[in-house]
Amino acid sequence: MNDLLIPLTTCSYLPRRVAMLSIHTSPMASLGGKKTGGMNVYVREIACAMGRRGIKVDVFTRENAPESIGAIVPMGENARLIYLPAGPTEVLDPDAVYPYLSDFRDVLLDFARTNGLHYDLIYSHYWLSGVVAYELKQIWKVPFIQMFHTLGHMKTRIDTPRQPSARTTQVSLQANRRTMMETEIINQADRLIAATPAERMQML
Repeated sequence: MNDLLIPLTTCSYLPRRVAMLSIHTSPMASLGGKKTGGMNVYVREIACAMGRRGIKVDVFTRENAPESIGAIVPMGENARLIYLPAGPTEVLDPDAVYPYLSDFRDVLLDFARTNGLHYDLIYSHYWLSGVVAYELKQIWKVPFIQMFHTLGHMKTRIDTPRQPSARTTQVSLQANRRTMMETEIINQADRLIAATPAERMQML
């Protein structure tokens, strides 16, 4: 595992263009829904803050409603939100997004190639985005930063039911997959961002 990210203000250089991934949820989604909250706000605000520093930021997310099809939405100075097709055009539970990650990756690669875009850095949020970020890193030969927001093995500790059932077995398989993928992402990311000292310890 690599060191945690140092603040941008202490870096010797700033990236010119960043590909930010928030695949399963849009940072522009209305707050208060079942699947929207602090991560949406964080991604939106960090993208806009980087844009104000002169960094061009493209935030990529799934098309999740008819009005999002093909949409490119300005978020602020130098920052924009780009919706890409991957799976059904509707809001999905995070685990239901996993089968469409390869589709999302391919469409993102095509978007960058078609528009002649070169990214200096990949900044991914949540484990689903980290899966795609690692693959993009290998293709583009650029570093990637990961922020999980939540960790699967910690969620499993809290949510593990006492009585097994067919549903809990499926949930357990999904949780195991997530934990394995998070471990791989931790090992492969160039930098990890932890929101708290406790989260940092959970990633060690």
